[in-house]
This record gives sequence, structure tokens and C-alpha cells, in this order.
Amino acid sequence: MLTHRENVINIFKQVDLVPRAIVLGNYESWSGPEAWLAAFKRLGVDAMENQTRILATKKGPVCVRGLGDALSQRFRYVDFTASCRGLPKLSITHDPAGAFEEGVKGLVIAGHTHCGQVSFPFVGPLWVPSEAPPAAYCGLYRDKDRTLFVTSGVGTSILPLRFGAPSQWDFLQLTINRPEWSQSRFRIREFAIMPNITVGDFQIEYEQRGAGRDLVLLPTLLAEMSVYDAVIDALAAKRRVTRLNFPGFGGSAGPIGDAVEDYADLIAATLRALDLTAETDLIGNGFGGLIAGTLAIHHGSLIDKLVLVDTGAGFPDPAKEPLRILAQKSSTEGMGAVLDAAILRMFPEDFIAAAPDIIAARKQQLSKADPLLFANAALALT
Repeated sequence: MLTHRENVINIFKQVDLVPRAIVLGNYESWSGPEAWLAAFKRLGVDAMENQTRILATKKGPVCVRGLGDALSQRFRYVDFTASCRGLPKLSITHDPAGAFEEGVKGLVIAGHTHCGQVSFPFVGPLWVPSEAPPAAYCGLYRDKDRTLFVTSGVGTSILPLRFGAPSQWDFLQLTINRPEWSQSRFRIREFAIMPNITVGDFQIEYEQRGAGRDLVLLPTLLAEMSVYDAVIDALAAKRRVTRLNFPGFGGSAGPIGDAVEDYADLIAATLRALDLTAETDLIGNGFGGLIAGTLAIHHGSLIDKLVLVDTGAGFPDPAKEPLRILAQKSSTEGMGAVLDAAILRMFPEDFIAAAPDIIAARKQQLSKADPLLFANAALALT
């Protein structure tokens, strides 16, 4: 067992150049937690259990609280220390149930559940050994007190198999807008927490929430996946919802052609990489609807029901010229040159006048798109 512990800890030492935060899980807690903590210390790796640390990062110091595993009853609430005042804060723990213990608020990252490990369409996971609410078994969960991300992880427990809950490493990009910090030192209002998955030459940013029958959401050309913010919580109450970004939007990147079929092939490959079931339902809006329809034609075995929103079979010739202009302007002048025209294509003028906050938010998100890949997507519609 001593050699096993040292082998595991030496793997962590291979990322010495990266600030890291480590907590024990139920396996370590059931196989000698004090021996594990002593081994971590002896080998020069700092593990936390009901403690806080300040990590130095390229963007500045971050205060991390490591909470003990709730399942093995190692959880003990500790407050952030006074030295964390004014710093970004996050908590890590193994069992997501720890995120719902009294006093735990703000951003929490957990694991343990394997997203159910064995999860069937319509039924969901057969068994999850956690007292966390079912909506917090996997992926992103939010309520008024906390933002919780539960990673699927790469291992198994008891049964040496996974079904409907693919193994994965998650890359989380945390964005903190300092003016938006709450007065409470435990809460930060705005976080962007989206994992990426590698699909061939592409990095595809996606988010999964909820449990149950799979539902995939594809956005339109003039938006990215945040366009579904207003409805995703309601959908995730009954479904496992996956929303994703096309290349050039959000954290998705990679070289892609300017044909609808190129995008459909990429989304089909992404569904396979995410190991979604054949009972997956697909919703596409606008550009996303054209991609969804093309996917249904060429990769129909991947999905069950198809819903197309504000989508036609294609554009008549007179309607293609504005898209070519959008592509030309974005590729030569940048996204700022097309924002006003894009908004006019998305919303009627009376709505633009009545909802300035929504318009500003849509412009802000669209301004972040890669102008060349946006141009590619616009040309795909012509």
C-alpha cells in the first residue's frame, strides 16, 4: 500500500509547475486517510482537508478551500481565513453533497459521482452514492447560494464499466468580473465554467446539466450557447441537457470549412465523443437548425427526435447577399463592424428599443467571436 500511495502522489508531482489543489476522496478516506495525508506531506505535495490555501496564479492569488469528503464523514465546515478577504474564492471537495452543507456558498468543484457511471435513457443513473440533490450529480448546477461543477472523472467504482456517462478530463475556464463581486465574501456572481472536449483537430466547448434522456441544443449563427440561459434550468430539471459552441464562438476552436456539411459532421463527431445515446433529441435554432437538419440526413442514427426553430431548408438567392457582406466585413474589419447589422437580423426594432440590456449582452457575446470563423459560418449559409 505504501508503494501504491507513493506512485499515485508522484503522478501529482508531475504538474509541479501548475498551481494545484488536492483533497482526499472516499477511497483514500477508507484506506487510511492519515497515512495518505502523511505520504502527501512526505513527498512534498500539499493536500488539504478542511483547510484553506492561497494559490499564486498568473492572474493573481486565488483562495482555495479544501473540504473533507462528506460520504466518508470527513467533512468539517471551515470558514475562509482572514487572509482570503478581497480575493477570488472557490471550494473543492470530493462528494458534491459537501457543497450543500450549512455555510458552503459560492463556487464549488467536486467529483465522486462518475455522473452515475451507468446511466440509461429515460431512467438516468441507477445509483449515485451521494446525498447531493439529483440535479447536482453531474456537470453544472446553480442555485441562489452556490455554483457547483461536478466532473465525470475517468475511473469506475465497483463495476469496471461505464455506460451513458463517459470518462473525461474537464478543463474549466473561470472568469471573474471584479465589478460584479457580491458584497458577501462567499459569493461571486458571474462564473463561466465550461469544459472542452477534443474532437479531431477541434476543441469544442460544451456544458451538460441535469440527468435523464439526452437533449442537445445548437445555437444560431448570431449567438453562442448562452442564448439558452433563460431555459436551460427548466430543461435540465427533466433531461440531461448538452449545449455547445461552434468553432470560433466561446471556447470552441479549430479549422473548419464553409459548408453546412462540415459543421454537421463536426457536431456528429462531438455527439459520438460525448458518448450520447441514440435516444438523444436535438434542437437547432437558425444556423443551428440547418446544422441539425443536415446532421439528421447524414448521421440520423445518432438522434431520435429533431426540433428545428426558426429554420428553413436554405436561403433564397436575394437573402444570401447580406450573409456574404457579414462574412466579408467580419473577416476584414473585425466583429465590431457587423454587430449592429447582426442585431437587426436577430431582433425587431421595437424590441431593440425596449430591451437595451438584452441587446447589450448579445452584442458583448457576439463581439468575442473569432471574425474569420464567424465568416466561415456565414458563408456556410450561402
